[in-house]
Amino acid sequence: MIDGMNAEVALFREGVLVFRVTRVAGMRDDWAAILGRVIETTWESIESPYCRNTLADAGKYAGLTLPQETEPVRKPFVGTVVLGTEEERTEVLEALRKVYTST
Repeated sequence: MIDGMNAEVALFREGVLVFRVTRVAGMRDDWAAILGRVIETTWESIESPYCRNTLADAGKYAGLTLPQETEPVRKPFVGTVVLGTEEERTEVLEALRKVYTST
């Protein structure tokens, strides 16, 4: 859920979708209670502090107060965009792969 947008809950049993609903969470409706339970159960099941903190933030829309955890410092992320034809992109990416895996 992002900033009060729709939330979707899907329940699968043995790989088969048995229940799916999408709604906006209101702080005092039945959907908020259901969504709150889903968020809380997920929060309890996940070890990643990044995911748990995001769930804690989303839980506020369903009236939950879950603790925030201290997040480890993340490694800096560097993105690379390679423009050109598929053949050109493949060539450049392969050259980069060779350089960075040989060091």
